[in-house]
Amino acid sequence: DNFAKSGIELVLHEVESDGIAYVDFGLDVSMVPYDEIVLLNSLVALLNEAGTSDMNDAEFRNYIGKVTGGVSANLQVMSVKPAGWDDEIKVLPGINILSMLFIRGKCTADKIPDLFDVFTKILMDVNLDSKDILRNALKSDLSGRKSSLTNRGHSFADTRLRGRYSVRNFLGEKMHGYSSLDSSAAVLEAVDADWAQFVLRLENMRQAIINGNRNGMIINLTGDRYVLDAAMEIAEDFLVNKLPVDLGNPAPPTPDFRSVEHPWVAPAREEMKGAFSSQDEGIAVPTQVAYVAEGGRMYDVGEDVSGSASVVSHYLS
Repeated sequence: DNFAKSGIELVLHEVESDGIAYVDFGLDVSMVPYDEIVLLNSLVALLNEAGTSDMNDAEFRNYIGKVTGGVSANLQVMSVKPAGWDDEIKVLPGINILSMLFIRGKCTADKIPDLFDVFTKILMDVNLDSKDILRNALKSDLSGRKSSLTNRGHSFADTRLRGRYSVRNFLGEKMHGYSSLDSSAAVLEAVDADWAQFVLRLENMRQAIINGNRNGMIINLTGDRYVLDAAMEIAEDFLVNKLPVDLGNPAPPTPDFRSVEHPWVAPAREEMKGAFSSQDEGIAVPTQVAYVAEGGRMYDVGEDVSGSASVVSHYLS
């Protein structure tokens, strides 16, 4: 839980990897205000596509391709079991969640220093003042989601239904489901309305995340034994010497979200009241196929769910 006295948890997975190192670095994003979480996808898009202070976007992508097998950033919101719960499969309350920004990459053992150099650049040196790149990424993402709505309406309906019954699922619907179409369009409008203010919001968000408390971060290394030994040495330098620490204004410890509610839960609950004001919903989509979905709660929170239920659910879907 305190690798190299960095305060960051290290997880090792020794597997036969043919000399390939797999690295995942996660940072807690729970300090991002609920009203700002719609911007997280914009931040992730720029981390994945923008250039740095000394390389444009194309040069940086070429550099990543040259020294690694690929590096990407993504956002994950996941449920965790409340403290004290056993290992049986139960219906989770949906309020004990983790919200993490992950940077993931892989490379050969001799390129591990370069991989961590890429991680450093992505986290701290990516140029967020890249309006055209972000606008294109947001437009492409919005267009893709609209296309998916006509081709995979059942998936959107399923996400929408699940969002009624837990905060965790509601957040998923808000960020990736039908509701995200409106929020994505609003973000595009904000980009065009006041780009300077938008960049400032993203920069403040990035600084808050990378200056977050170390106990909210985690690093996972996977590979052969000799790969892990090599990676641990470079990872120590990355965690101890490369990540910034705001000594003048240290971040408060990240709560144990197995024991306390995530800060997004309360405002999400309030939003859920208005988001599902009617029992039945219909979405008009220009397609020749009608997608119809019906759902409800079969198990209450805390109830055991048998393996057979998962088999039946998979068969029906």
